[in-house]
Order: sequence, then structure tokens, then C-alpha cells
Amino acid sequence: MGSHIFTGLGIVLAGAVLTGALLVGDSVRGTLEARGLSRIAEADAVLATREREFRADLAEELAGHLVDVQLAPAWRMIGQGRSESAGLGGVQVVGCDARMGAMAHKPWPQPEPGEAFVSESLAQELGLKEGHELRVRVPAPSALSLDLALTPADESTVGLRMKVGRILLPAEWSEFSLHSSSEPAHNAFVNLAWLQGELQREGAANLLLASGEAGQSSAQVQAQCNEALARAWRWSDAQIRVLSNDGWTELSTERVFLDAIIEKTARTLQRPSLGILTYFVNSISGPIRTCPYSTVAAVGALVGPVPDLEALALSGDPAEVSISTWLEQNQALIPGDEVQLTYFVPTAGRGLTESTSSFAVGSFVPHTGLAADPGLMPDFPGLEGEEHCRDWEPGIPIDLDRIRDVDERYWDERRGTPKAFISLEAGQAIWANPYGTLTAIRAPDPQGDYAELLHDALKPARLGLDFQDLRSPALAAAHSPTDFGGLFLGLSFFLLAAALGLVVLLVTFGIERRSREMGLLLAIGFTHKRVRRLLLAETCLVALDASICGALLGWLYQGGILDLLAGRWSGAVAGQALEDHGRWTTVGIGAGITWAAAVLAGWVASRGLSKFEARTLLASGEEAPPEGIASPSSRALWWALAFSALCAQVLLVTTGPGTSGSFFGAGSCLLVAGIALGRLLMYPNGQRSLARSVTTLGWRAIGRRPSRSLTVVALLAIGSFLVFSMGANVKGNRVDGSDPTSGTGGFSHFARSALPLFNDPTTESGQDAYALKPADVEGLKLTALRMGEGDEASCLNLGAPQQPRLVGVRADGLARRGSFTFVESMLPDSSSDNPWTLLNGWSPGDPVPAVGDAASITWSLKSAVGESVDVTDGRGGSVEVRIVGAVQDSILQGMLLIPEEAFVHHFPGSSGYRGWLMEVDPEREASVIASLEKALAPEGLEVEASVERLGRFRAVQDTYLRVFQVLGGLGVLLGSIGLALVLLRNAHERRHEWRVLSALGLGPGALRRMLIVEHGGLALLGIAVGVVAALVALVPTGLDGDKLGQLVPWLGVLVANAGFWILAGARWANVNARRRP
Repeated sequence: MGSHIFTGLGIVLAGAVLTGALLVGDSVRGTLEARGLSRIAEADAVLATREREFRADLAEELAGHLVDVQLAPAWRMIGQGRSESAGLGGVQVVGCDARMGAMAHKPWPQPEPGEAFVSESLAQELGLKEGHELRVRVPAPSALSLDLALTPADESTVGLRMKVGRILLPAEWSEFSLHSSSEPAHNAFVNLAWLQGELQREGAANLLLASGEAGQSSAQVQAQCNEALARAWRWSDAQIRVLSNDGWTELSTERVFLDAIIEKTARTLQRPSLGILTYFVNSISGPIRTCPYSTVAAVGALVGPVPDLEALALSGDPAEVSISTWLEQNQALIPGDEVQLTYFVPTAGRGLTESTSSFAVGSFVPHTGLAADPGLMPDFPGLEGEEHCRDWEPGIPIDLDRIRDVDERYWDERRGTPKAFISLEAGQAIWANPYGTLTAIRAPDPQGDYAELLHDALKPARLGLDFQDLRSPALAAAHSPTDFGGLFLGLSFFLLAAALGLVVLLVTFGIERRSREMGLLLAIGFTHKRVRRLLLAETCLVALDASICGALLGWLYQGGILDLLAGRWSGAVAGQALEDHGRWTTVGIGAGITWAAAVLAGWVASRGLSKFEARTLLASGEEAPPEGIASPSSRALWWALAFSALCAQVLLVTTGPGTSGSFFGAGSCLLVAGIALGRLLMYPNGQRSLARSVTTLGWRAIGRRPSRSLTVVALLAIGSFLVFSMGANVKGNRVDGSDPTSGTGGFSHFARSALPLFNDPTTESGQDAYALKPADVEGLKLTALRMGEGDEASCLNLGAPQQPRLVGVRADGLARRGSFTFVESMLPDSSSDNPWTLLNGWSPGDPVPAVGDAASITWSLKSAVGESVDVTDGRGGSVEVRIVGAVQDSILQGMLLIPEEAFVHHFPGSSGYRGWLMEVDPEREASVIASLEKALAPEGLEVEASVERLGRFRAVQDTYLRVFQVLGGLGVLLGSIGLALVLLRNAHERRHEWRVLSALGLGPGALRRMLIVEHGGLALLGIAVGVVAALVALVPTGLDGDKLGQLVPWLGVLVANAGFWILAGARWANVNARRRP
């Protein structure tokens, strides 16, 4: 009975560990699923335009084409929030009405004008209560990208003031977000009409949520909405104007440049049309005079012939220009003269480069027809609508003193009518940009149906008007890239193995105690097979009850793990709260697996009976039958030793990015070799010399039961190996932040802003824009980052990212610095180039090259170098992003860095820079950071030390290692208990031997010393094998004095733990032997 009780306790422990680990996986998945559903509430699909706005009334028009689908228009933007006591970046302002509130799990009414319903997280961060004032500064909506210097930057933000009317709970959709993140959503829901008025965007929206009735899948809702959108959308939903006059139809836009897809589609129609690209030039210079600030139009047939094009007298030669008769007279030009056009070309960060192109005068065009149309000039900001030239306020620098009286009169009479015309081919070669290729399309349209034909041929999705499935990605994100059930099962593996090993020992000891009973059964006719079945049946019954109890106790084990994850081990889940979502089916699975494992352990333990006859078992009494002496030349053990040592040697000479893994593999092989060597040492050496001391006698006794001894050595060796190797790999914040090859890239700080910045604070223009002095930023160097929207793909996000965040960067500076250490790249092995150069040379139409952190690529994105991920671009299209390099253990976790030109091309509406890698002179670090944070507080600048950022990422891995250490340590404890049980069992079997030794004069102390030597030798052998193997595995981490110093306490704990159980067992065995006859 006693052996069954102890066996059952071992099975209970194994069941609790196994089931608890599986339940942790349930809780993580359940928490992520609940969190994903809380951020989308009842919404199934969403139309979210990143670069343009559409009519809010589109919701009503779509409703007429939908069945059982509710729609809610909204306006969404991110800004910098502030209360009376605090500030916070990343505040999401959502203009909405009661239709959005109705989609919450717990509906709420429409906010009043000037009122805000805020999330709990926002209220906590800013200390807000109902009635408090909330101020949020948001980017001003702009039809033209603020990255273009042509757009005035003095009105790039809008300040909003509102009163807190309600603090929303999670059930009230307070966590609304389109992307998964480790951070809570800081939301402020305001009245849609009021926000439209504040932004001067009456009747507009940039978000449309769709919710289907019960029984409809999100994919069905998405498909139904897109079908309705294809029928209901208008040109105005893409911010495109359609004008019809005198048999002509013109398409233009307040965004100045028409999307390239519109030109491409127009070329497919079988209808004549003109493409027009009008540009503002700084000067038109002839051989004699210069005319300042004019418009020049590039015109060409998209589909021809077009009669009016002949009036411009364009020869089709891209090197010729047609001059208006006004400019001919003003410049005194003749055919063949060279004319130079000087103009600004936009560069990154609202930069401008002045360029000049030369043309030969081909012909002169009178101011009639198309050549006299001021409508050829698009709505250039700062020019359109101005009465006089001297009232111009464009974003580009102009010298009003250059404007002559004759230029003023031209503006008064002809406004922005172009003064010169070049071919469309020539114009697009010098003026095309990521924002568009034309400023207008004109078509002869006597039937008045051209716009409708083009509309029907153009899919709205190509203009960014496309409903996306919102629910499916939210649920998919709940499937964490890290299987926490499997993770904690793996972390608990040694504890589980130790518990099952203990079960094997206990079952074996129980069987050995009944050797005489088994011999008697064999003697009366039972077969070995039937006896084993009887033993196995007993084990099955014990295992059944124990497995059920263990599985139920697994819920307590899970509760303890969740409590630790909320506290001491919170780094493993990035501080995110986990809820209990365990399932009874998981408990049943855990009980079943535990029962099967226990039965297998019983089967293994009972197999030894088949080697012994009834006579042997009857003679052994309560002792185990002798195992016999095997040859020390046992081939299997020698082969295991040799093969493991060979593998270790091969792995140790491995070099390259995988060195760390190779050394860990070598350590594991040495661990196996050490255990095999220990097994060989347990054989007698064949000599029959007398033992001259109790110590020698105890040492020789190790080989009497090699199976038991090897079990103990293996448990302690594996446990010591795991505890040591995991502990030494804890990284913490140990990093030289100034080393370019480290995880910081040599950058001292990483900064982000809530609002985009368009000027570099280290430049004169940036210092003027942000009221900084040169001394404020002395010693500061910046690498600007264009931060895209998307799911966080770092270890801080438990969910699986569906749309990774892309970040645009100019990689030349990173290449020159040699920033970060690449573990893998697509550069040929023979190349000496820096892998960052792989981001150079991108062209439109090519896959976008990307570099990311190796951990994010492998674990979060489930990808690898050379593979591609598909990302939705700013216009709703799919972009192939090819991973060309991976950096090691860096502050770049959670993002994929791509060429800045590729980012602007695919996300032209994502203006400005919101991230910076900063290098600051250490002596001026404090003052520079303080100056920047003060000057850029309105933009919501947040600066974080790179070492601290890297430490946050490392904390996740370090916590896993510490968990492994703790659970491995518990496994070592169980192994030590097994050692004590082996000691007690050996002492019990050898009690007759002890009486003989006592009769020969050996006292209790000598006998106890013999036990201590025998089993202490086993403990020291196991610990030594594990520690030596671990030290080999830790070579790549750098075995410095500090790291070895951290391991010494663990060595002391291991030795002290084993010593305690050995001493306690020896003491108990000694006392028990003297008591029993």
C-alpha cells in the first residue's frame, strides 16, 4: 500500500505539471482572443483609407445595396494628448456617432459636440475624470502630402479641446484598434459632425465599419460590402472632380496629382484622351531674358488622336518645347533657341533640389483653345485663388521681388495658364513622383459618358477604397506565434521527466519488494507475461486515480503560473495580464496523457521480471534480483561515448552566425558522453584487491546497481546542465551601447513622436521650425525613420502579427557605421559589402527588400531570410516584401526596415518622420535630450535609451530562461529525492551486509560514511557532468568573471541540495537498519 501511495503522489505531480502547462496555453489563447474581439467589438469588416477621405454619406448609399449589414462612418486620427497634469502620445481620436456606439458589446449613445468618451487606459495615463478637459493635437487633414514642400507646413496640425463626458469600459469598445499591439489603446471618441467642423472636413470620413447579423461570417460581410461599394462609389469618394464643358470631360483632383492607376486605366479605354501634367517652375530662361515663376504643361495623348493636341503644335520630340506667343514676345525667342526650365524636385523630408532641363524652341502657340485655358493649372496650395502674385504663399521658397509688373498683369488676365508646353513623355521623366503621374485627364466627350466608362473600368480597391476583413485577422492574431502551452510544457519538461523518473523508481522498488510474491506466482504456474499484466493492472488502477487528481491539481498549477506571470515572471508576457480560460477538455487530455505515461513507466519497470526465474525471485526476498556484471567493453556504451564526443568536436569547430547554437549542441553531446562515461565507470575494473578503507568500499558499491545509479546520475546531470546553461544565458542590460555592432547599433537613444516631423532638428531649417538653438543639439546625429502603421511584430506582442509594421530608412548611413550584427543576409559569401547595401537600388515593380531583427522574423513572422511576406500598401494593393537580412538581438524588434524611396512609393500618404535613431555625445546627453523633449513636446516626442529598449526585449527571453531555471531546479530537487530513495533502498537491501560489517567492528559512523561516499559520488558525478557540459555550451556567451560569479551560487545550491538528501537518507537508513531485525 505504501509503495502505491508514493507512486500515486509521483503521478499526481506529473499530471499537475503536464495539465497545468496545457491550461496555461488555453489561458493565453483565450486572453488573446478576448482581447482581439474587444478591439473590434461587433464589427466584421472595415474600409480604412490611409491616404484619402470619402463621403460620410457613402454609408447610407451602401446600405441600400446590403442586407442585414449595419454601417458606421467615422474619422480616425492619431495625435498627442494632454490633460492638466500629463501628456501622452499615440492618442487615437475617433469621430463617430451612435451607429458606431451600437456596435459595442455594451452600446453607448453619440457623444455631444465638444464631448469625449475616453478609454480607461487614457483616463489612467492622463489622470482624467468626467468633466476634465482633454486637449489633443492631431495632424491637419491635407489633400496633398505634407512631405511635399509645395504644401504649406505652418498649418500641419490642429488643436482639439473637449470635455470628458464618459470613461468607457472594455465592454463599451474602449479598446478599439485596427492593429494588434502590446500597448493598450488610448482612445477618445468624439462627435463626428463636431470633429468634421474642427478639421474643416464637413461631410467627410476616412473609416467605415461594417457589422453583419448573427450567422454571417466576416468574409461574407466583406464580400457583400465590396460588391455594394463597386456599385455605389463615386469619383468624389476618391477626391476626384469631374468637369464637363463644351463637349469635353476633365478629371482632376484637389490632391494635385492623379493616381498612376487612373492614367493606366484610361490608356485601356478605346476613347481619345489627353494626359496633362502641369508643374510650377522657378524660371523659364531664354538666351536674352528670364521669366520667373510660371507654369509649364506636359501634354500628350493617352489614347489618340485628340484634335486639340494639334493646336499646341507639339512635334512629339521630347527635346522640344512649344512657347506661348506671350512668352515669345517677352523673351524675344526664335525657333531653335535653347530654353532652360528651372524647377524644384522634392526630396525626402520636405527637401528640395533645384534642377534644370533644357529644350529647343520648336513652335509658338497662340493663346486660344487649350493653350489659353487657366484650368490647366491644378490647385497648387498657396497659389490657387490668390488675386495677386504677391499674395502667393506656396510651401516652396520664392522671391517675390523677382516678379515683374508684366508677370503680375499676366496673372491678372490669364491666372495660371501655362506659358510653355512640352511632351508628356518629357514632363513625366522630370516631374513624375510617387503621388501621381498626371494633374488632369481631358477627353472629347460629346456623349457625356467618358467619366462613367472610366469609373466602371476602375476598381475602387486600386484607389484604396476596399473593405478588409476585420474579424478574421483579430482571431488569427489570438493564435500566438509562441505556443504557450507547448512552451511551458517544454519549460516544465525536466520537472515532468523527473516526476516520471521518480515514478519509475517507485514502481521498480515496489516490484522489487514483492520479488518473493512474484516468484511464488511463477512457481505455481503463472507465466512471466501474466505476472507482468497483474503488475501493470495494479499500476493502471493507481495511475487512473492519480492522473485524475493530478489533472485537477493542474488547475492550481496553472493558477500559480498565471500569478507568477502577473508578477515575478511578467517579463515573459511583456507585462500583459492573462485571464483563466482553461477548458475541461484540456484537463481530460492532461489526465489521459499522464495516465498513459504512468502506465508506460510501470511497463518499463516491470520488464525486468522477464530476466529472472522463480527460484531467483524466491531467493531474493525483498531485495532486487542481482543485475549481473556486464563487460566493460560493452559496445553500445562505447559507441555512445565515441559518437557523442565526435559530434561535440564537430559542433565546436563550427563557425559563423550559428555558433551559439552549435556550442549548445556540443554541450548537449558532451552531456550524453559524460553520462555514458559514468555508466562505464560503474563497472568493476576486474581487480580483486582488498578495499583498504570504508571510502574505497563505498566507492566500489556504486557499480552494484548500475541502472539505479545511472538514473540518478542522468537526472542530476541533465538538471545541472539546464540550470547552469540557462542561467548564464540571461543577458539583462549588459551591452556596450556605443558599440555599432551591438544590439543598439551604436545609437544611444530611440525616439518616437505622436505627430510627424518634417524637418531635421540638427539643420538650420529644423532649428527654426522648432525654436531650437545650435547649442541645444550640439553633438546630436539622427537617422530618421518613416514609421508605418501595422501590427507590432516583437516579442512584446503575444499575438500573431497579420500586417507587420514597415519602416522606411536611408540605409547608407547604417552601412557606413556598420550598425548592428547580421546573423544572415542574401549577400554572396564572397562579397565584402555591408548587408545594409541590400536596401539600395530598389526600383518600382521590384519586391521591396527588408531587414529585420532575427527573433522577430523567426518567431513572430514565422519567416526567414530569402522568404517574402505580403503587406497591404497605402492604396489597398498587395506588396511583396522580401527579407534580405536579419540582425541579431537588436532594438529593431517589431519592425521591418525597407528603403525610404520604396516606403514613399507604396505609402505616399504616410507623411513625415515619426521615429529616430539618435547618437548623442555622452557628455551632452542629458542637456540635448532635455532640449529636444521640451522643443518637440507639442509633437509628442518620447525618447528612450537604446539600452533600456533592448533590455525590454531581452527581458522576455531572460524571463523564459529564469522560468526554465526554476522549473529545472525543481526537477533537480526531485532527482535528489530520487537519490535519497535509492540510498534508502540500497541500505534496506544491504542490511544483512551491514550487520556483518558491524560484527567485524565497523561502527554506525563508518557505515554512514560508506553510504555518503557511495551516493555522494553519484551526486558529484552527475553535477560534474552537467556543469562541464554547460560550460562548453556557454563559450559563445563569454565566460567572464562576472558571469561565472553568478553561477557559483547555483553550484552551491545544487551541491547543498544533494548533500542534504544524502545526509538525511543516510541518517534515516542507519537508524532504520539498527531498529529492524
